[in-house]
Amino acid sequence: MPQIFKESPFLLTLFQQHDVNLRHIESRSSKRSEGDKYEFIIECDSEKCGNFPRALEEIKSKSTYFNVVSREYKDNEGMDK
Repeated sequence: MPQIFKESPFLLTLFQQHDVNLRHIESRSSKRSEGDKYEFIIECDSEKCGNFPRALEEIKSKSTYFNVVSREYKDNEGMDK
């Protein structure tokens, strides 16, 4: 089974558990890693972000590459993994 089918439900469930409203989600094959690896691009609703920092920490702990690009997130510093 391709990795994308394993990771997508995890991400959706994680954001739901932390009450984060997603506006957009997309995935693409990763050029950073060999094999069956994907990158996810996620846009969240800043009006209903629940426990967004905790959701990011959980994703970061399971990621080989992690980066936040945002004008509004308060702790962009040091989020690269």
